[in-house]
Amino acid sequence: MLGTFLAALVFAAACNLDTVILAMGYGMRGVRLTAAQTMVIGGITTLVTWMSLVLGDTAAAVLPEGLAELLGVTDKAVSKWETGRGLPDLTLLEPLAKALGISVPELLSGEQVVNANRAANLLRAPFYVCPVCGNVIHASGAAVVSCCDVGGGRHLKMRVRRDGVPLDAIFFSANCAQCGVSAGDRLDLLFHPQINEFRGARSVQLQICDLRPAPTRAQLEQELFRRLQEGEALSRWEAGLLLPSRQDFTRLWRFLERACAGEGADAGPSLLKQAAKGPDGRYAYGRTLVCLHVMGDRGLLAVERERVCLRRPERKVDLEQAGLMRQLRMFINGA
Repeated sequence: MLGTFLAALVFAAACNLDTVILAMGYGMRGVRLTAAQTMVIGGITTLVTWMSLVLGDTAAAVLPEGLAELLGVTDKAVSKWETGRGLPDLTLLEPLAKALGISVPELLSGEQVVNANRAANLLRAPFYVCPVCGNVIHASGAAVVSCCDVGGGRHLKMRVRRDGVPLDAIFFSANCAQCGVSAGDRLDLLFHPQINEFRGARSVQLQICDLRPAPTRAQLEQELFRRLQEGEALSRWEAGLLLPSRQDFTRLWRFLERACAGEGADAGPSLLKQAAKGPDGRYAYGRTLVCLHVMGDRGLLAVERERVCLRRPERKVDLEQAGLMRQLRMFINGA
């Protein structure tokens, strides 16, 4: 205890040598500092010197010598990494990234990783937090290329593909029959990545924590429409999926003129599917549902005895003033 006190006293005295010289200079000029002023100047000088030492020690940690010692490698190894003559071992990626204050993806790419997703289209998905890295990892609509039971039928081994990238996946304590999975299925996966070592080879493998059948585009858009009708808030991206254009209303009106000729058209899923099919062959269920609801709200069509019938207006109808249209515009504009 006494040694620590003496060391602190020596350190303070060394820091304030310039303060003593400054006070002597003021004395020679006839200016005398009070004891309080001298103590304030001494305290500031000591603090600045201590902070300089701390910052210098922190900076030394990222120098080759400090980094090598931190990672348990030689200075030559770090020098080779810096000059591109060598690469760190896979086991060093995580501690190296931590020492440099960046993430592993940033370390591998050499660029700062910025989350460019502003759509917020997965806000209501059941996320999974990885216990290893703490990241939220969720793959939607992954296609099952192949699947089989391993470990005596106790585990599910799969080959999945997302955006053209194939990856191996393992789901422990579950098999094909229990999960109802077969080749060709599309799944939503909750997982965390791991390095799989088998017979001396290393590869990235997804350790599945949960899975479910991926909803179709039609199911997703119909769910968005249901939420819109029930008054739930939508993100800008979700509202953009549902907001129909003037061309959508025109195309739907012309389709219904043909389909409802005579006694009207059967108000069933078949009519919705035909109406949702665009000229390019793609289906826009969400926008079609909004169009039908708006046209019904403005008196342009009616459902009588499960038959859809058109109602020709006597004057021009402003579809943009319908409640759903105003609501979607509000979500898109961020009001």
